[in-house]
Amino acid sequence: MSRHNSLERTKSQTSSYHDPEFVPEVHLSPITSRASRRDTEAIGEGNEGLSDADTRSTRVAPEMGEKEYIEVTWDGPGDRCNPLNMKAWRKWLELANARLMVAILSFSCLCITCCSSMAAQTYPGMSKAYHISELVCVLSISCFVMGLGTGPCECQSLSVLLPAQQPLLVLDGGEEDYTRPRPIPLLTAVLLGPVSEFVGRAPVLHYGLLIFFLFNFPVAFSTTPSVHFIFRYLTGFAGSGFLSVSGGLVTDVFENAAVATPMTIWSISPFMGPILGPLIAGFINYNQPDWRWTYYVVIMWAFVCLVGLFICVPETFAPKLLERKAKRMRKETGQNYRAPMELKQETFVMALKRSIKTPFILLATQPMVLLLDLWSALLLGILYLSFGGIPYIFRHQYGFNMQECGLAFLGIGVGQLISGATQPYFNRYYARVASRSPDGKAPPETRLYMGEFGAVLAPIGLLLLGLTCFKSVHWMVPIVLSMFFGTGLVYAYNATFTYLVDAYRPAAASALASNSFMRSSFAAGFPLFGNQMYDRLGPVGATCLLAGLLFCCTPFPFVFKRIGARIRARSEFAAA
Repeated sequence: MSRHNSLERTKSQTSSYHDPEFVPEVHLSPITSRASRRDTEAIGEGNEGLSDADTRSTRVAPEMGEKEYIEVTWDGPGDRCNPLNMKAWRKWLELANARLMVAILSFSCLCITCCSSMAAQTYPGMSKAYHISELVCVLSISCFVMGLGTGPCECQSLSVLLPAQQPLLVLDGGEEDYTRPRPIPLLTAVLLGPVSEFVGRAPVLHYGLLIFFLFNFPVAFSTTPSVHFIFRYLTGFAGSGFLSVSGGLVTDVFENAAVATPMTIWSISPFMGPILGPLIAGFINYNQPDWRWTYYVVIMWAFVCLVGLFICVPETFAPKLLERKAKRMRKETGQNYRAPMELKQETFVMALKRSIKTPFILLATQPMVLLLDLWSALLLGILYLSFGGIPYIFRHQYGFNMQECGLAFLGIGVGQLISGATQPYFNRYYARVASRSPDGKAPPETRLYMGEFGAVLAPIGLLLLGLTCFKSVHWMVPIVLSMFFGTGLVYAYNATFTYLVDAYRPAAASALASNSFMRSSFAAGFPLFGNQMYDRLGPVGATCLLAGLLFCCTPFPFVFKRIGARIRARSEFAAA
């Protein structure tokens, strides 16, 4: 029999064949053969009368009761419905479209993340328009970031470093068969994380960006601060839905050997967006007297992205495509074909409860999760505090105007680009460690090697920025030295995210949901006291204080790299 047809005839343990004369031809594929062998062993003794085809195709289906069904997966590696198996000429055409998709997704992610920090340059105009203090205006950033934290935010910029696998077939007892590596949701936030598991990627992408686009109208045209702040929260919430799945779409359409470059391009945008936001908004607000033009630009930007998204970005989530295939086959044949997605025992409500409860259990019971989350949260909090701190430094020390203050963020942005350019070095390091391991896998603590660099570079960058921001020192010096902070920031994030997934793989999504929740809380809260801190302590004292806080976290990756395995051995959530 052919090994590549993966239509598997399935039957409940308690059911019987209604028509013993009809036995469809069943072929085994690489992803079903293991299941078939095991099922043959399990039922062989009590079903001597069944034919070979019957025996090989019978599986337990706890959800289906008395109903017989045929499970649908890809028809082997050569299934023409699989986006990876198109004809050569169409692949070239689709490759161009795939690159266009990456560009649209990256441009859209940049729009959303820029929107979070662009508000920092609108405070003077908002203050006059709403008759509120600039301190209250800071809520515009805080509300948006809290929306990002409570929405379905996941970042798959690290899928290249840590390819996980998503099963198309789950065997009895929890054993899993796999097809190709799939992305793990790296920043699954607390409330809506399970959505894309049930509806696919395209609806979350399309409607998430559509709602983001529509909700920016009340932000731009509101006449009261309460409406402005409420819809800033809602735009962040909607934007997080887009960020949650866009990286996964990149890995859907590129094979593992070709995914590194497009994923690197995509992964730059969530990091660069908050840095480019003050730069873009600085030019807008310096040359336009109306602060609302900042949000007019965001609306126009989001509209362009939305048109490209609806035209060029279809559904690419394999389980959802298999569900469509099963529906089509049921309609064409009248037989009860079922996709793995339709056989899931977990409902949306169950998944939602799990996604809400488990992250907080991890924070309360796993000290390693708590401390690493605290470290990354402190970094993001300082980054968002810098949207007020860096303009304060360069405005008071060097007399920069609004658009020049935006340019002062280029140092951090260049540092982030450097971190991306040096990523292959850490990939090779991980591969070397894995090659020396008997099982071909490096221990999770290997991921913290990059974090050791970040733990040193980030506080050093802030300290040098604070010690050189004097009027007697050229303004270029602190900008250049801030590159170390940008590089260390990305190193620390990447190390934390990949380690949490590797070390707590059974609860990876929840571990990173806890990280997302804590980071968003810090990022929303830190800007609220930034200006007062700089007023009271001055540019040097305030910046050095922040550097000191980061130095307190420097030992974390060094310590956990050495004792992390012992801590994991005592944890019920950690991987063995």
